[in-house]
Amino acid sequence: MTRWPGPWDTSWHGRSAGHRLEDVRLELVLGAGHAVPFDRFDLSAVGVYLYSDFLLSEGEEVSLSIRLPFSPRAVEIAGRVVRAQVGDEQQSAGMGVVFRDLDAGMRQELREFIARRFIRRAT
Repeated sequence: MTRWPGPWDTSWHGRSAGHRLEDVRLELVLGAGHAVPFDRFDLSAVGVYLYSDFLLSEGEEVSLSIRLPFSPRAVEIAGRVVRAQVGDEQQSAGMGVVFRDLDAGMRQELREFIARRFIRRAT
């Protein structure tokens, strides 16, 4: 799969003990073997917000490849863009993608990863 280089912000501000959000590999799959990697995002069990100037139209169907740090392989997840935000001085540009047809097992893995991350940060 071809990875697109680009000027995307690769910083993430939430570090914690154990598995970190920056250990998650997330790519927007564009087809024909091309993918756009995202290193700055907010992840939940129902969707993801991708911080980027690369925006798709609201309502557009997408495919995401996500690999959690404890998972041996990436999983492709269908999604739909529900928000596209052009950035300005007060807000970062990005787009919200809701997961579609996410199986119960993967949703549970996401919940457990997120729960462990926040429990560790709170202690």
